[in-house]
Amino acid sequence: MWVEVAYALAERQRLIRLESDQPLTVRQAIEQSNILTEFAEIDLEQNRVGVFSQLAGLDDLLQQGD
Repeated sequence: MWVEVAYALAERQRLIRLESDQPLTVRQAIEQSNILTEFAEIDLEQNRVGVFSQLAGLDDLLQQGD
C-alpha cells in the first residue's frame, strides 16, 4: 500500500510518499516519513492531524492512497 504525508506552511510545503507491505497508522506514517525531523515544530501531542481534511486519530489505520 502507499500513503502520502503532507505538511504545509505559508512559505514551505512538503509531501512524502510512503510504501509499506503492512497497514500503517497515522502515527506510524508520520514517524516513518521523517517529517518530524524536517519540521521540528510539529508536536503530535499538540497538533491535530487529518486525512483528506477530516480530523483523524494517531492510531487510525490508513487506507491505500490516504
